[in-house]
Amino acid sequence: MADSAFAQLDHYRLLGRSGLRVSPLTLGTMAQGPGMTYAWSGPAGFTSPLQFPLVASSSDLINEGTYTLIVTQFGCSSLPANCVVDIREKPATPQLSGATAVCAGDTVKLTAVPTMGQFQWLAPDGDTVFTSFNELTLPTVMPPDSGAWRVRIVQNGCVSDASAPILLQVQNYPSVSVAQAAPLCQGQPLQLLANSNNPNVTFSWVGPDGFMAGNTPNPTDPTPATGTYTVTLSAARRRRVCWSASSRHLLPW
Repeated sequence: MADSAFAQLDHYRLLGRSGLRVSPLTLGTMAQGPGMTYAWSGPAGFTSPLQFPLVASSSDLINEGTYTLIVTQFGCSSLPANCVVDIREKPATPQLSGATAVCAGDTVKLTAVPTMGQFQWLAPDGDTVFTSFNELTLPTVMPPDSGAWRVRIVQNGCVSDASAPILLQVQNYPSVSVAQAAPLCQGQPLQLLANSNNPNVTFSWVGPDGFMAGNTPNPTDPTPATGTYTVTLSAARRRRVCWSASSRHLLPW
């Protein structure tokens, strides 16, 4: 008949889990006490006398299989206890694509490759969005959405490294107002004035009788005519241009 110490050792708990390939693999038991020794054995000739042995600092498929532990105390050995370790492939680091320069209010779609798995989208503010498909749609983006976006893939419970970031830049539409410098008398030139809250804009003017003016906020029409003068402001961010327009109907005299 086994003594009480031997009986208790038959029911110790093993610590083990399904491993992620290239991650460290450690086993262990909660059984401990005076004079207790440990004898581990497992795949690829693994053996260890430690309570919490490190099987591999970078686990691989060769480490997959059944690990056995026998604990001995005061000359009495426990029954063998087994722990099955399943090594799973770490998903490949995904690649992320999508628009990077947009205007406020646009809809942005980010796409990850490969396409299979669960997806964790990492926002610039530290938030995480979870989807079961490889696309993330961001409706009505605003400047606070600007920054580095990344994505991770989860396959079979294993998480990939984060993708290289996409730097999203959301540009506000420039505001603009237009006016004439002063009332005119017949025969005088017309001085136009435009103001914007954005210093990095391009001005473009059109008006009656074929009037046109290039990139200047305050053009002069030497032969003004009654009609509508319109200025268009463009704020370019890479290949995306955000533009606003303002018009004024003038009666020069």
